[in-house]
Amino acid sequence: MPLGRDRARKERLADEARALKLVSQVDPAKVRFQQLSRVERVNGARKDRYGARHIRAKGAAKVASHLCFEILALTVDQRLRGKS
Repeated sequence: MPLGRDRARKERLADEARALKLVSQVDPAKVRFQQLSRVERVNGARKDRYGARHIRAKGAAKVASHLCFEILALTVDQRLRGKS
């Protein structure tokens, strides 16, 4: 059942993209994404890819160490991709 809803959503998004292109408009989501600062992108990556959204540790020191390791992992990932 979810497959049908997903297909309908994809079709709706494709129709919307065609309509925006027809009237020479830019997708608002793309504009918003371009306006994000580097800090917001880093924080988003930390939450989405490195687990900062769900930290299961008690105590300020443990939480701080988890967040520091996330920053370390993000830095290593960026260095390996060739971005500074």
